[in-house]
Amino acid sequence: MPKLKRLSRENEEMVKARLEDIFYKKFDLDLSSIETESILEFIMKEIGPHIYNQAIEDACKTVRLQMDVVEEELYVLQVPIN
Repeated sequence: MPKLKRLSRENEEMVKARLEDIFYKKFDLDLSSIETESILEFIMKEIGPHIYNQAIEDACKTVRLQMDVVEEELYVLQVPIN
């Protein structure tokens, strides 16, 4: 089973800033950097795999639909046999 990659430093900083912002706006909590990192770590470890798996499932459905279209287009190319 593949291990989920860490976020790039740039994305991690952006997510942490968003977490701090949402916790402040929604709950009036001013998170420390350690608290923010802990929350992000929890999300990545416990919630991330569920989101990742759903994205894989969605991608598989999209590929299957596209393959159905390709298959139909290939059958149109068949040469009729008398």
